[in-house]
Amino acid sequence: MRRQFRVPTVRARFLGGLSILAVLLTATVALAALPPGGTFTDDNGTVFEGAIEAIAAEGITQGCNPPTNNRFCPNDFVTRGEMAVFLARAFDYADNGGGNLFVDDDGLFYENAADRIKTAGVTVGCNPPTNDRYCGESLVTRGQMAAFLVRSIGLTDDGGGDLFIDDNGSVFELAIDRLGTAGITQGCNPPTNNSFCPTDFVTRGQMAAFLSRALHLTPITPPPPTSSTSSTSSPSSSSSSSSSSSSSSTSTTVDSSTSTSEDSSTSTTDG
Repeated sequence: MRRQFRVPTVRARFLGGLSILAVLLTATVALAALPPGGTFTDDNGTVFEGAIEAIAAEGITQGCNPPTNNRFCPNDFVTRGEMAVFLARAFDYADNGGGNLFVDDDGLFYENAADRIKTAGVTVGCNPPTNDRYCGESLVTRGQMAAFLVRSIGLTDDGGGDLFIDDNGSVFELAIDRLGTAGITQGCNPPTNNSFCPTDFVTRGQMAAFLSRALHLTPITPPPPTSSTSSTSSPSSSSSSSSSSSSSSTSTTVDSSTSTSEDSSTSTTDG
């Protein structure tokens, strides 16, 4: 049957206007509620700050230094455990498949998240062919991250393929092309951006950007910091800043719950 299109009525246009107004008001209220410098003290002035604030507003990140959680640790590398939490929160995965799907995460902060992303088909494990381990302490590469997000979103368009010159033959090449076609990544070597740097580790700041783009979130710029709230971002904890490029800005978190699988779209391990 041929789809029928109708010109919007006055009521429809009015309601549409109200929807836009509601979004603008919500954004204004959210911005007004932020303290000087924003939610975190260690991302002021970074290219990822707007994305970090956006995912924080969505409850995707809570910070990296509990219980205070006034830091985001944007230069730290993302672990598989953190990735699981990010994805479980970002995509509202609730079903944990009965729990205890992996043998190496019992009692850890990301156990429930790992079970949820496993049940959702986003990860399969890290020790094929058994795949009864999640390897939550391992760091996530940009190639693996591409696979995680492509599976979470369900992207299928690769834009004709071969969008980057440095992933040929990689098990992640198809996922990377799909991520690039969707506009979630722009590359890692501006201004050319013909490389993706698939073997570089992903920082939390970059992950924030990836998630913000994937979820179509609007970056939130907080009020400028005062002298008492300003703080420079410093490399924190075990994973200092990645050598990887400026491809995508936006945050990620260290909090609780999650797991992820970033391998090739066809492989049976998370890599």
